[in-house]
Amino acid sequence: MGTLLYFVGAGLTRSLALPDRPIPAMFDFINTAAEYLFDKVVLTTLASLEIAEPYPYAWEAPLCRTLAQQLLDRNPQLPPDLQSRFRQALRDRPSESIEDLLDRTGGRASNLPSQTADLRFQYAVARIFALIEWQVNWHALDTFLQRQFQNRTSAHTFVTFNYDLVLEHAIERYSGRLDLLGIYGFRPIGGIVSDPTGNPLGAQITALHEQPPSKVDAFVLKPHSKWIR
Repeated sequence: MGTLLYFVGAGLTRSLALPDRPIPAMFDFINTAAEYLFDKVVLTTLASLEIAEPYPYAWEAPLCRTLAQQLLDRNPQLPPDLQSRFRQALRDRPSESIEDLLDRTGGRASNLPSQTADLRFQYAVARIFALIEWQVNWHALDTFLQRQFQNRTSAHTFVTFNYDLVLEHAIERYSGRLDLLGIYGFRPIGGIVSDPTGNPLGAQITALHEQPPSKVDAFVLKPHSKWIR
């Protein structure tokens, strides 16, 4: 049996985004995540990065820092439009790679927001996709997979650099099940079924049910960067 190899980038997920649920990518993560400031986890993550020391952004934005500090102070006397002003300030920021930003955090001389930036962003990424849920435009991806999976003489290996699970869910939609052992090559110890908001380390892991083999030979490889594991 041969193998068909597919390389998948962030453009795949972005192409499926609905207008009211934008999907962030590496170079516009901050600008796009600003659309989800109504969520406490996302708001705290983006505000905390603004006051990290050393300052992680290549571009100075004094207004962003000022607004972020006011939001984190949680003063009941804050003006009601503070969050919307912070959102607009983040939208106006020049685009920067989120990986470059996080490479500048975590140093020995850093303050707490810098030291915890990696963990916060791992959780913020998951939180944004929890808010998006599975509400994307599936048609193009479903059609592509159905056409490719008609070839039963080859295994299908997807190398994806995306932090989301949209591709895996599309395979699940086609197969009617998600065979984790089949697509990842190992069996996860469990899954998180409840949202431990504010304390990602406190999540309870639940054992996964055994799944029968998928009807397609599909494998997913995810060689992520250091901060998304």
